Amino acid sequence: MKAHEDASLADLTTTIRVGPVNQTRAISVTRGVRQGDPMSPILFNAVLDELLCHLQSIPGIGGTGGGENPRPRFRRRSPPPRGQ
Repeated sequence: MKAHEDASLADLTTTIRVGPVNQTRAISVTRGVRQGDPMSPILFNAVLDELLCHLQSIPGIGGTGGGENPRPRFRRRSPPPRGQ
């Protein structure tokens, strides 16, 4: 994967638009994943998986089990009156 990173970021620069006309000087990009890079969703999923595992290990947080929320933010709707 290191070779992919080196090839992907070799001699890559960007500029930032400041106002309607002005731009900064070229800024060298040395980290990250370029937009549209096929590695982007893979890296995102790997990081998200680690984050979810970490969150599930914290007492009181649980995770993605789909359990009942002990303190719902909204009052439950009452069923409509019969006959309507």
